[in-house]
Amino acid sequence: MLFLTDCVLEEEIDYSFNNLPGHIPMWVKNFQDCATICYKEAGCKFWTWNKGSYCSLKTSLEGKDYGEGAVSGQKACGFDVRLATSCKDFNPYCPEWAK
Repeated sequence: MLFLTDCVLEEEIDYSFNNLPGHIPMWVKNFQDCATICYKEAGCKFWTWNKGSYCSLKTSLEGKDYGEGAVSGQKACGFDVRLATSCKDFNPYCPEWAK
């Protein structure tokens, strides 16, 4: 299970290689949308969004490099807290009463 706490965003970083097979980069308006698309895609583990441009879904973070305006992150960054049914869905450190 992925948790929102597993999310690490990397600004000015581009995961240059390992695009998800069968997927071409797509235009999205922000990095949050890119992360959400990755979260919903079974084979996606990482993603890169190039500012004002395209979202690329990744199977690996190999090829990590400087990318002006890029934001990259893990699949967990796309978890939508609004869809959680309990605290445990997005935080592994929930107090006992919140589970």
